[in-house]
Amino acid sequence: MRRTTLWIACISALGAFATGSFVGGCSSESAATTSSGQTNDVLSPCDTCHTQDRSKRLAGGARLADKEQTTSAGRATLYAPNLTPDNDTGIGSWTDDQLKFAIRDGVGKDGLTLCPPMQHYTGLSDEKLKEIITAMRRLPAVKNDVQRSKCPPIK
Repeated sequence: MRRTTLWIACISALGAFATGSFVGGCSSESAATTSSGQTNDVLSPCDTCHTQDRSKRLAGGARLADKEQTTSAGRATLYAPNLTPDNDTGIGSWTDDQLKFAIRDGVGKDGLTLCPPMQHYTGLSDEKLKEIITAMRRLPAVKNDVQRSKCPPIK
């Protein structure tokens, strides 16, 4: 449940970026530079929530109080997850198919539905999805054990 509930904010930002509905929050300074010297902006929408320390890009940890919601089942307490390829605390143990399923269908690695504010991005092209996942995998792995989010069951 931990990693499932932690994915909420970035998946929303990735989908908003890919569908063109993302507005503001990132600067060109937050974009990664690839080994060829090109700027990789595909992950910049995630920086707003997932980068607390610029030296640890997308390592998560920030509380997402503005995204927390109260449902009939209780109040959510959300923390931005670690999106680096660290095997223990990030996405390193996720397969590309698990990441695709989370982004497109809102289902986490453990098979549980991701909680609000997660949205489903079924219209995301295979090409854009591959670009996003490849960019996340190229980040330096950062061990950052993010506090567990609390998400009430979806009814």
